[in-house]
Amino acid sequence: LKWSISHKLIMTIFAVLCIVAIPFIAGRLGGEFFPQEDSGKIKVSVKAPVGTSYPETKDILTSIEQDIRRLPYIKSVLKITGRGGSNMSSFSDSKPTNEGYLQIELEDREKRQTINTKKFIDKMRDILSKYEGLKTSVIVLSDGPANGKEVQLRISGPDINKLSEYANTLISKMEKDGHFRDIDLTLELAKPEYRVVINRAKANNLGVRVSDIASALRTMVGGNDDITKYKEGDELYEVRVRVDEQYRNNKETISALQIPASFGGKDSVVRLDSVAAIEEGVGPSQINRFKREREVSVEANLNGLDVRSATTLMKKLFNEMNPLPGYTATESGMAQEMGKMFMSFIVAFVLAFLFKYMVLAAQFESYTHPVAIIVSLPLTLPFALIALWITRQNLNIFSMLGVFMLVGVVSKNAILQTDYTNQLRARGYGRTNAILQANKVRLRPILMTTLTLIMGVLPMLISHGEGADSRRSLAIVIVGGQALSLLITLLMTPVTYILMDSIGAWFKNKISGEPIPEDKDAEVIYSEVPQEY
Repeated sequence: LKWSISHKLIMTIFAVLCIVAIPFIAGRLGGEFFPQEDSGKIKVSVKAPVGTSYPETKDILTSIEQDIRRLPYIKSVLKITGRGGSNMSSFSDSKPTNEGYLQIELEDREKRQTINTKKFIDKMRDILSKYEGLKTSVIVLSDGPANGKEVQLRISGPDINKLSEYANTLISKMEKDGHFRDIDLTLELAKPEYRVVINRAKANNLGVRVSDIASALRTMVGGNDDITKYKEGDELYEVRVRVDEQYRNNKETISALQIPASFGGKDSVVRLDSVAAIEEGVGPSQINRFKREREVSVEANLNGLDVRSATTLMKKLFNEMNPLPGYTATESGMAQEMGKMFMSFIVAFVLAFLFKYMVLAAQFESYTHPVAIIVSLPLTLPFALIALWITRQNLNIFSMLGVFMLVGVVSKNAILQTDYTNQLRARGYGRTNAILQANKVRLRPILMTTLTLIMGVLPMLISHGEGADSRRSLAIVIVGGQALSLLITLLMTPVTYILMDSIGAWFKNKISGEPIPEDKDAEVIYSEVPQEY
């Protein structure tokens, strides 16, 4: 401490370097919203080619289930065939018959011993690799929100075909990279459909309006919902009428659909194929929109890459395609939530600094002394990040909570140092002598509380039970940040106290004209501890 006080410039430069190094160290760390746990719960999603019937999909899932049950430590398997959105019309196919999933639950960790959920996922991927033509995805189910694919990139723009082109090109690049697996696209241009191409010249000559064609087709396929109502007991049902399914799917029937017409001053009807051509083709089964623009999402699980790095890489691969103006790529899913989380923590961190300064300024009745306490807070961050980097942990919601807890503990140490220094100066001690005595006296309680905190979170650090993976990063931040930064914070607080006290005395001299007090006993070192302690 005496050396630090005598070399304040060196200490200040070192402290500035520590603060400047924060973004560089953080850049070396991976980022994720929620850590992946060894929960023993796995979800296998299966998507067969479009057009696969419900019985065929069920047979595929049954075959996969039989192969999975041959693995050890399988506790239960839940099989679901057909799943879809609940926001569709009750008359539409609300369940895609070509999709399904298996939910597998493993035995408890004590029975599985060293075989974790990740190893089971690798074995299940080997099983799924023999099924050609299927799109599969394997994820770990946890109690947290991260129960989808690990990374998603949203591509938006005006043309759905151009979006499909960009998305498929991006998927090809991702497959060559090797850091992505279970790659999938939310858009499928393989849904069979009939297209009615209107000859507008003929329609005009026959007096057929385009709106009448659209209305007739809508009534035929979707039904007319303004017919009547049916009451049974206390329940009132809306009655809708539409053409039977066997005729809705028949090209000849659609061609013979009667459309209202008006020509020669008379009202009549004409066949649809008189004014339009019926073409067969394929199109998207569903068109998604984001902020009034059409969008498709590229989803994937990761292989040896964190969410933040993977999202950055996907954006880089997209920009290499030189997309046309109006086509953009933004992160979505867990990557989007992670970005919101980091921004919220930064705002909270800044507010915490401001509120802490205001409270300390009121407590010490000084504008300069709280700075000596506040300056110790950012000095702990690089050491907390270094602890995460050494242990190969990522920045996530738990490690950020650990940083907040660390801030409270470090500021407590600085308050003990500064408060007792002020007490000794009030008793007549010189500034330097008061600093040396206060830090000598307060060292014991500071070490006691620090070791108590470290021992308190040590079980979280070495635990291997349920949920231990998510809490470990919090313990690493507290233990590593507190242990590694303890010396520099204990030394930097007195140095900052001297600097800010000198600045405060200089301003007071400029404002009131009072002389700057001299630290007369700067060379006097008291070895005895005051009896009050």
